[in-house]
Amino acid sequence: MDKNTIRRFVKEFANIIEFYGVTRDRGFYNMVLQLANNGDLREYLKINFSKLGWTDRLRMAREISDGLKFLHKNNIIHRDLVSVVI
Repeated sequence: MDKNTIRRFVKEFANIIEFYGVTRDRGFYNMVLQLANNGDLREYLKINFSKLGWTDRLRMAREISDGLKFLHKNNIIHRDLVSVVI
C-alpha cells in the first residue's frame, strides 16, 4: 500500500488514528502517527475502570473489536495489540 492509500483507508474508520508516514533510523522502521491527546487505554482504565459500567466496558470492547475487524478485512495485521497502543 502506498501512503495515499493508507491515509484514505484510515479516514474511513473513525477509531483509527491518522498515519503520517514511515521513517527509518539505524535499520529500524518507525511509523509516524497522529498524537493521541487523551492517552492510551491502559492509562484511561487505571483512572476510570471503577467508574465504568458494564455498558461502557462492552462498548469499548466492541469498538476495539470493530477496529481490528476493519484492519483484517483490509489485509492489515496489527502485531502488537495491547492496551498501551489503544
